[in-house]
Amino acid sequence: LLRWRFYPGPATSPVVLLPPAFASFWNTHGMSCDCASSGPTDNMCRCVYCPPGTSANATSGGCSPCARGGAYQSSFGAEQCDEPCPAGMFVAMTGGQSVADCTACPEGTNTSAFARAGCACLRGYARAASADPFAKCDWIPQK
Repeated sequence: LLRWRFYPGPATSPVVLLPPAFASFWNTHGMSCDCASSGPTDNMCRCVYCPPGTSANATSGGCSPCARGGAYQSSFGAEQCDEPCPAGMFVAMTGGQSVADCTACPEGTNTSAFARAGCACLRGYARAASADPFAKCDWIPQK
C-alpha cells in the first residue's frame, strides 16, 4: 500500500509522506527524507524535494549544495546540478540557482569554453599548479 500525502512546505516544495522503503530510495534521488519525525501519520517518512541550488546526495542521502563550477540547478527535486553556465562563465559560490549566479571567467582564460571544472588558461598563459582552477592566468613570457 503506497500512500502519498501532500502538505504545504517551505519555499513551495511540497512535503510528501512516504513509507520508509520508498523514502530510502527517494532520499538519494532528489528528496530529503526524515523518518524520525514523520508528522501526522505513524510509520511514514516526511520528505521534501531538494530545493534549487541543491541536488540529491547519492552517497549519504538528502540534498547537497551545488558545487562551485560550471553548473547550477534551478528546479526542485534535482538528482544533479547540471544546468550549464554559458561558455566562459562559472558559478563562483556553492549553491548556484540560476544563470544570474554565473560570472565571467577571469583574465587570461578561454572565455569561449565551458568551465565545468575550471576556466582553462589561454595559450601562453598559466597559473600555479596549486592555484584555484577558476583563478586568473598570467602571461608566461617566451624565453
